[in-house]
Amino acid sequence: MPILHVPSQLRRYTDGRNTIEVAGGNVREAIEDATSRYPELRDAVVRDGALRPEFALAVDDEIADDGLSARLSAKSEIHLLPALGGG
Repeated sequence: MPILHVPSQLRRYTDGRNTIEVAGGNVREAIEDATSRYPELRDAVVRDGALRPEFALAVDDEIADDGLSARLSAKSEIHLLPALGGG
């Protein structure tokens, strides 16, 4: 099953878990699976059906330009990457 890596600022929604095994053929389905078990995670990650702008996605060590529609394999690793601020 694909693995969703949870950044530290979201672990309060996942009972402290830093990874979650998820089901799905794309990132949207994987996040829906994760948020079915951790409902508070949904609003922290998704807004209006899209990934919140404070996050980027990487799937299998590559930035997922397809966003939530990025395809997954059974061994995929999904990383939610918090946006960096500063200047």
